[in-house]
Amino acid sequence: MQWFKSSLIFRVFFSTFLPTLLLVLAVFPIYQSSQRVNDANQQVAESYAVIADANQLIQLILDAETGLRGFLLAGDDSFLQPYHLSGPLVPMRLKELAQRHQLTEPQLQLLAQLASDFAAWQQEVAEPQIRQRRAGADLSGVATTGEGKQRVDVLRSLVAGLTEQEQARLKQRQNASLAAADTARTYVMAGVCFSLALAIMLASFTAFYTSSSLTQITRVARSFASGDFKQRANTAGRDEFSILASVFNQLAEQLQQMMQSEQQQRQQLHQQVDKLVRARVEDARQLKQVGELLQSCQTLTEAAEVARISCQTILPDCSGALYLAAEQNFSLAASWGEPLHQNLLEADGCWSVRRGKAHFAASGALGLHCSHLQEHQGASLCIPLLARGDVVGVLSLQPTVAAADAEQWLAQYQESAASLAEQLALALVNIRLRDSLQEQSLRDALTGLYNRRFIESRFASALARAEQEQQPLSVLMLDIDHFKRLNDQYGHATGDEALRALAALLQQLFRGSDWACRLGGEEFVVLLPGASLAVAQQRAEQLRQHCQQLAVSADGQAVHFTLSIGVAAQSGQVRAVDELLQQADEALYQAKAGGRNQVVVAG
Repeated sequence: MQWFKSSLIFRVFFSTFLPTLLLVLAVFPIYQSSQRVNDANQQVAESYAVIADANQLIQLILDAETGLRGFLLAGDDSFLQPYHLSGPLVPMRLKELAQRHQLTEPQLQLLAQLASDFAAWQQEVAEPQIRQRRAGADLSGVATTGEGKQRVDVLRSLVAGLTEQEQARLKQRQNASLAAADTARTYVMAGVCFSLALAIMLASFTAFYTSSSLTQITRVARSFASGDFKQRANTAGRDEFSILASVFNQLAEQLQQMMQSEQQQRQQLHQQVDKLVRARVEDARQLKQVGELLQSCQTLTEAAEVARISCQTILPDCSGALYLAAEQNFSLAASWGEPLHQNLLEADGCWSVRRGKAHFAASGALGLHCSHLQEHQGASLCIPLLARGDVVGVLSLQPTVAAADAEQWLAQYQESAASLAEQLALALVNIRLRDSLQEQSLRDALTGLYNRRFIESRFASALARAEQEQQPLSVLMLDIDHFKRLNDQYGHATGDEALRALAALLQQLFRGSDWACRLGGEEFVVLLPGASLAVAQQRAEQLRQHCQQLAVSADGQAVHFTLSIGVAAQSGQVRAVDELLQQADEALYQAKAGGRNQVVVAG
């Protein structure tokens, strides 16, 4: 059996080839047997077809006889319809039966006699009886007896004889089919059993010699898997398992070296992870500190300064700029490093604003640079400051590292830059919201002028500043004449329109340093820092004259109104806001008492 041990391929070949060859050799007798079974089955099917055709033939004959008998008894031509149908069909069926099937000579003789007898019955019996009945003869007695019935019985006996002969042939054919099937099964069982026995025997030999080699390699592999890396497989022999053992030993050597290298790499990786975690923790601490500083900022200038310092700390090796939204564009709020940045950034000139997300441009011609960085051909990162769906600013960063290291810088600091931009955007929105709420609390909702709260919070500081700088300070107290009558006559909507028109006139005539306020109702106050009493009186008169030319529309009608104005100025006796306002109010009262539409100076 040394030849069986020499090669695994040789073992497998003989274990599969010999049983397969035996099965192939057994196919020929099995095929012949199956052909005989098939032929026998076809003959059985043909016998069944002959019997079926014979049954159909006898039925046609019976239909013809029944139709004739009905006509003879009733004299109704409708009874002859089966007779007339069967007349041409019976010869045609007999001819088809003889041509379509392989009949014996006696069967063919029966068919010929049947055709002759049926034609004789038609010509000698049926046709004469039909003519006599149509002539009026009473043939009711002949319908069920006589020569016609005898001839039909002969026809039946002929068809029965044909059927009996075919039944005998059918039984012979069925027996031949069963015998052929038994022979085929015998060949199949013999071939399968012998092939299976041979395959089992050869497989047993193959399994025995294969399992002994595999057991040896498996034992070494398990020892190796348990941590004993010194174990090696036995390479003695000439078969494939010896080659497998040799390859296994080589892989074991390589795996042992790889595990040692992996252990060293794992230690280095742990060190890098620890370093990265410490860096992340430090970044988180710095971002938290930046967030606290930003939330403590009171103005946009303070927030921009915090952002400038924080970016240089958290994002090293880069220069940058912070742009804040101003109307349709963005203005420079802070910058650090080089290059110099433009003071104005157009919204369409920055890709990050267009896209609504961070945009990185590589250095050189391959980078898609923003228009505000056209002079800078290095790598750049622009991050839009998004808060509540609005872009409140842009953080533009330009790494100062070499072009080849720009992407590495981006991978290391992009997340920190995004977190810083998010906190900065939130802080800017909060500051603007706080300024907006404060501005709204000091503004009159109807006219847009400052309200009484503004007077209380700002007039005192303005008066103190005027005393400190020894500058004049004047106040105008004004009131719309007959405002109640205007409301009653034209409606409150017209009155509100008059108040808005007067507010617009005040904003037009007075300087940016002058403060125009609405006290309430139709009363207004104008604070004029740096204006003497004479100047204030002159400007009050100018206001009164312009107001006479104002007109508001009420149902298509132009409605005019006038002003009464009281003027007061700071003096050595006036040290408080309430006193100055009281003097201006008394002058206003005198103007109203004096006939309205005039300017009165407090004296």
